[in-house]
Amino acid sequence: MQVGIQSYQFSTAAELVEFCQLTQAECVEMELDGEGRDPDKAHTMSGHFDLPVTELVGRLRDNGIEVMDFCLHGKLTVTADATLRSSASLRSTSESRRRQRFGFFFGAIDKAQELGVPLIHTYPSVDQDLPQDEAWDLTVAAYREAVAYASPKGVRICSQAINYPLDTCEHFRQLWDEVGSDDLGINVDFANHYIRGEDTLDLIPKFGKRIFMCHAKDVDLPNPDWAGVRLPGLGGVDIVGCVQALMDAGVDVPLIIEHESPHFDQSQHFSAKPVGVAFGVGYMKAVVAALGA
Repeated sequence: MQVGIQSYQFSTAAELVEFCQLTQAECVEMELDGEGRDPDKAHTMSGHFDLPVTELVGRLRDNGIEVMDFCLHGKLTVTADATLRSSASLRSTSESRRRQRFGFFFGAIDKAQELGVPLIHTYPSVDQDLPQDEAWDLTVAAYREAVAYASPKGVRICSQAINYPLDTCEHFRQLWDEVGSDDLGINVDFANHYIRGEDTLDLIPKFGKRIFMCHAKDVDLPNPDWAGVRLPGLGGVDIVGCVQALMDAGVDVPLIIEHESPHFDQSQHFSAKPVGVAFGVGYMKAVVAALGA
């Protein structure tokens, strides 16, 4: 299994490449334009990278570092706008209509196809005022559109089960059944599921090959909450057990360090974050090496 990092904590291609080389991080999750406008911009905590996505991916590959996915957090948006409210409107066969609705998302899929990036990672951003049934119907329709557009291009869609109405793994199982495609998978986050009352060690064998990637982080147990999120190895999650469970299920996916811990770095300024990320990479690479994953 490869251990990787999220790119948004860096500002320049040179910084990102140097950090990967120093820590021996093997891959990168790249978050695209936070404003949802230009799929050739890569998002950082201070704005955008100094290079467009096309050149940034090339620079990383020149140095032996793969981009495993484009991250579009919350960009598979479902709104209560009257013209887009029904699931039927999302299933429109009109290309212009679909482009109007999913322009940035489709553009990101096109960019992934162009650059050979195999995965789009996302979750829905749904109007919280929508009734559950309506929000669910719109979410399913949106994922169907995304998968239908991405699959012929050799790009898969990976979702987190974290946002209304897709906020548990049982909801993801229902989504997967209704969309009906093996090109839709889940990101298993080692910590988030405990916070939502689920046991990651139980989820891994249940989802198996439907797991497309993992976020490697930890959380204090037995009373997990967002304030107790830690870097891998510093909380109560059985990280070694999680990686072993992935191996037992025949799942070989990137393990991406997600540094959301308020406890590790002395400063919460983004420039301090790489210190914690480096710790996370070292810990996860040691786990992977010890298990032969």
